[in-house]
Amino acid sequence: MSATSKSLSHKPIPFMKLSGSGNDFILIDNRKKVVDTKRGGALAAKVCAHRMSVGGDGLILIEPSRRADFRWH
Repeated sequence: MSATSKSLSHKPIPFMKLSGSGNDFILIDNRKKVVDTKRGGALAAKVCAHRMSVGGDGLILIEPSRRADFRWH
């Protein structure tokens, strides 16, 4: 699955798939703004679709923060 800061495309985005308590989450380091957070919902729907993509229960975007090491959506 891929996304750029302007639209969904076919450019690969590095990700990790994490599991905990029976749930799977797709984690993307978005500190360099590879994903437009306004389009994060559309990306989440695509990458979380089981049998159609990576599959997961949610998408986590790690982002820069002024008050902590990072923030996440």
